[in-house]
Amino acid sequence: MIQSSRRKSSYKQSILTGRQDFADLFEKGRKIRYKNIQLISLAGNQDEFKFAICVSTRFGKSVVRNRLKRIYRFAMMQSLKQVNKGWKIALLPIGQVKELNSKMVCQQLDYVLNQYGFCLK
Repeated sequence: MIQSSRRKSSYKQSILTGRQDFADLFEKGRKIRYKNIQLISLAGNQDEFKFAICVSTRFGKSVVRNRLKRIYRFAMMQSLKQVNKGWKIALLPIGQVKELNSKMVCQQLDYVLNQYGFCLK
């Protein structure tokens, strides 16, 4: 059998997994709210950056929740190369999200990441 020498993308390697990681993040993490984003952050391993996108069922049916996840995932992928390593971050949508688009979320996420020191200078 031929083994593929392809590497996982940096996006796939950056996904936060594990029940204990989520529990620590939500219990001990610092919460930052700005417009349509709630960001929960916790210092982690200095060699890696991990993130998760969490959408509650209160936002509606699965079609709406999946749309929000796509929008927030796109915004995070745009900012992925700028973010300092050593953080675990969870992104949660808040407020009215019906008119939300990826451009708005990208701008808000960039502002939050720059304002609170998560991005490279």
